[in-house]
Amino acid sequence: MAPAGDTAFDFGRTLLIGIGAQKAGTTWLARKLAAHPEVHAPIKEVHYWDRIRAPFHDAKRWRSAITNRRDRFVRNLPQRFWRKKWSTSLMVRPDPCDHSGYVDMFRWGYGGQPVLHEFTPAYGLLAPEVFNEMRALHADVRFLLLLRDPVARFWSGIRHAHRVQLANGMTEESLVHLARLALADPHDPHRRRSDYAALLSAPALGEGRMHVAFFETLFTQESYDAVLEFAGLARETIGAVENPNPSRFGKVAMPKDLAAQAREVFASSYEQVYDRFKDRVPARWGGA
Repeated sequence: MAPAGDTAFDFGRTLLIGIGAQKAGTTWLARKLAAHPEVHAPIKEVHYWDRIRAPFHDAKRWRSAITNRRDRFVRNLPQRFWRKKWSTSLMVRPDPCDHSGYVDMFRWGYGGQPVLHEFTPAYGLLAPEVFNEMRALHADVRFLLLLRDPVARFWSGIRHAHRVQLANGMTEESLVHLARLALADPHDPHRRRSDYAALLSAPALGEGRMHVAFFETLFTQESYDAVLEFAGLARETIGAVENPNPSRFGKVAMPKDLAAQAREVFASSYEQVYDRFKDRVPARWGGA
């Protein structure tokens, strides 16, 4: 193994990166894969490509990570003394083309597993060119994308984003108002996370590099087997799975008129998913 600090991986057979979508079963699948004996996953949501790499999304925070004396001290320690809680500052580099911090993160606790893995749903919002950068880091980069009915995913994401406010007395009317504002803004992240058309057409995610699974059928042996086969991992039995991550606010129903508005906004996503996956699209999708 080459010394820490290299900008490309020289270990692991495959780099498996989960890129979304939020509220589509990503936490469950990430935990299953992290527990697989052939997978090394130091951190679930690394957020390197959307938050940590330069140019920094939070300039003040990451500038501090470069100039802070404690962080400089940590970087100079032997790697055996590094800790995951320092991962953010340890991955920061001032040069946007220097990804050595990301590579080094995967060295933590590495025990020769063939598959290196992280699952950050926010990567689904990245520009297509960033996926080319990811592919350049390893000889075998593969991507996982979980899709959920766009309207259901959107509403679940809105509820999740405002869970603290809901727990402290926010009204359903206010939540619906915020959802309408999000649907009206093409740049709103809640809306963009259900707009699958751009991801499905990204050239870097083609050529058999990406496996797509559906939330509505994800928690089955057949679906999990397909993920393992795509990643080149030995088969595992998952057993019975109920809702692995139920929302406290699942009973906050989406008004019918709002759902109709959302289906219109996400019409292109429904169309592209049905055209590409045909009978694989779950019957529970509302765009049928």
